Amino acid sequence: MKVGATTHNFVAKCTPQANCKYRITSVGDANPLTLLWNGAATSIPAYQYGVNTVADVKGIFDAALASNPNYMGVDVVDDVLNQAFTIDIHAPFGATLVLNGKKLSDCGCMPDFVV
Repeated sequence: MKVGATTHNFVAKCTPQANCKYRITSVGDANPLTLLWNGAATSIPAYQYGVNTVADVKGIFDAALASNPNYMGVDVVDDVLNQAFTIDIHAPFGATLVLNGKKLSDCGCMPDFVV
């Protein structure tokens, strides 16, 4: 990029990749849960609908998955009608996620830039 007579060079910090959403509806459990990410197990601390808040559950998943290089974030919504949390984990295309034996649904992908 040129600003006046000065040329500025940039180094790419991100790469294009598909950001996919994997969804599950969960009431949680009084005991820690196990999330299998392409077969690798991660312990998710206990949470329960009616005890924990949406912010609590988001924080629990963020902390548990922070070290996973493929983790792109989580959205948590209170599904009042079904008295459960709707949890959307963002991950690259082709991930297989299973929470306590229940496979998360692939809800589609969108283009994104990741570090």
